[in-house]
Amino acid sequence: MLIQCPECMKEISDKALSCPNCGYPMQDFALGYSQLNKITKGSIRQTKREHRRLPNGFGTIRKLSGNRRKPYAVYAPTASYDDNGKALGRNCLGYFKDWYEAYDCLAKYHLNDNKRSLTFADVFYLFYEDKFSNPLKEYSELTKNSYEYNFHIVKCFHEMQFVELTLKDYQGFINDNADKSYAWQNSLRTLLNQMYEYALREELVDKDQAEGLQLKGNDTQMGIPFTVEDIRKLWAHSDEYFTRIALILLYTGLRIGELKKVNIDLENRIMQGGLKTTAGKNRIIPIHPDIYPFVKEFDQQSYNSKSYGYRFEQVKQLCGISKEVEGNNRTPHDLRHTFSWMWDKFINEDEVSKHLIMGHSLGADVEKSTYGHRDYLRSIII
Repeated sequence: MLIQCPECMKEISDKALSCPNCGYPMQDFALGYSQLNKITKGSIRQTKREHRRLPNGFGTIRKLSGNRRKPYAVYAPTASYDDNGKALGRNCLGYFKDWYEAYDCLAKYHLNDNKRSLTFADVFYLFYEDKFSNPLKEYSELTKNSYEYNFHIVKCFHEMQFVELTLKDYQGFINDNADKSYAWQNSLRTLLNQMYEYALREELVDKDQAEGLQLKGNDTQMGIPFTVEDIRKLWAHSDEYFTRIALILLYTGLRIGELKKVNIDLENRIMQGGLKTTAGKNRIIPIHPDIYPFVKEFDQQSYNSKSYGYRFEQVKQLCGISKEVEGNNRTPHDLRHTFSWMWDKFINEDEVSKHLIMGHSLGADVEKSTYGHRDYLRSIII
């Protein structure tokens, strides 16, 4: 069967150990010469020329004279030559008992050399494909966008060799962005941790260089609830469509991206679904009577969580709500914090239902997590 050489794109036999056009070592090299060993030993008469000639630039296997326990010497490809064309600086990789072991050594050398050439961007794309091509697990577009966004953030690393990057490089980047929020930095650290987990599994690196990364972001920027006066201002402008969306988020505790994904059941006055955690993906959320008309007219198909972030800035301006509180920008996620605050203020005796509606795990509390069922959540009114 004919296959394509990844280097010169010429068609060659799938049984070829190297491309006859450019000398590129094919996949058999990475697997070592063990399979060829099984085929050739016993089937080919042992002669001086029984081994195939190695491709140009692949290295050298030389059998040394004398009675040696390991007579086969392996030399790496020559990187430089003198004015007469003589090879300079041959690096001996080791000595081996037979030609096949020597060949395995050269194959591994080239495999590692190819790994060393992978850039940060190369490893990210390999990792991304591995993570999101799993047919047994579904990821939302929001999750994929988050990984792509974090990859774009570290553009300064894209063309650098992945194996050359160190903890010092990553820590320096975090230090240079110390003004960013803790959540922003933590999301980036998550990407790096998962990339190194993949790279270690695939033997692309020997050490996790993201381990021990210290975050410098402000951990207090975790969301600030809207005040009662802010909520009144929202209701005062509830005739505006985008303000009504803000009230839907406030009275359901939904994340901004979840409003696109939940199943809206107007007949039973509930929403069902969610994102992120196991606890959040299939939760039931009652629709408060005051926002039922807003949910009924809500156009879920045209709603876009990214563009609503811009619309929310207009809502704040329209309603006269301050853009910042304690130096933090007011975001739609603060509406979810407001839902939690409202629950604690008005229904604080039912903490389990609050966790179930918001999609929070009940943790290690066996009594709550095992017996804390809430089939009547749809009847709860905030």
